[in-house]
Amino acid sequence: MSANPDASSLEEGMARYAADNDEVNASLTKQKASHSHYNFLAFLIPLLILALAYATRTIFPFGDRQILTVDLFHQYAPFMAALRRTLLSGESIFYTFSGGLGMNFYSLIAYYLASPLNILLLIFPESFLSEAVFVLTLVKVGLAGMAFHLFLKENFQRQGVFSVIFGSMYALSAYVMAYSWNIMWLDALILLPLVLWALIRFFKQGKFVLYVIFLFLLL
Repeated sequence: MSANPDASSLEEGMARYAADNDEVNASLTKQKASHSHYNFLAFLIPLLILALAYATRTIFPFGDRQILTVDLFHQYAPFMAALRRTLLSGESIFYTFSGGLGMNFYSLIAYYLASPLNILLLIFPESFLSEAVFVLTLVKVGLAGMAFHLFLKENFQRQGVFSVIFGSMYALSAYVMAYSWNIMWLDALILLPLVLWALIRFFKQGKFVLYVIFLFLLL
């Protein structure tokens, strides 16, 4: 008795569909891995370039020169140390008696210390404050590069070496080199490309939630 041609065709079609589906899934997995690879490079390359620049200029921990300079030495670093002590001791973040008869500590947090990345301060002992600021600066510059890379990828479909290079150029711009000691301002460089991406997304798709969130964080 001969096999049913309809059943045979159905089996062949199902097998072909399964093979095509596996191929599509493999392609998507490879594409996602490639995207993650470029995202990581966009973060890592500006970070390493800045670290190399610090090393060539013998800036601590590569030499005797200090990254703590100008207001970063006189104001921001002591504020960071105070924030670290406050978080670890469980004291109030609204008012502190560490200076004079006391002062409003929340206003300092709002202007100088509101960066979520400052949680990294808890990893370092207080005596390693210079190292903490060094790491924070590198991480923020790396995140700025990755944010600009994502902006180019999402809005201009520029994925790959192009977006990584321009992300690094953005993260290592003259503004960053001149004002990196204003460490709290570096967060704005991370958020600016994300705000622009979310704004364009809002105009094109009418989705505003991410725009509101990123703009709130920027302000």
